[in-house]
Amino acid sequence: MGGAMSKRVERAEKTGVIALRDEGLTELPAKLFQIKSLRVCDLTNNKLKKLPAPLGRLSMLLTLTLTLTQAG
Repeated sequence: MGGAMSKRVERAEKTGVIALRDEGLTELPAKLFQIKSLRVCDLTNNKLKKLPAPLGRLSMLLTLTLTLTQAG
């Protein structure tokens, strides 16, 4: 995981909010699933083909934004 991504995850651990917009992600960083306090996750405009099952374990997640996410 790159430095900028690590900083976003670190900030999300404190705020409960992460924005991973326009990152060209084809999969989500594993560290994301360890943020138990995550409430808002913005994955707008990435290249995700599917959402991984561990996403369902984020019991505090209220908002998941996938606008314009390209399937492949």
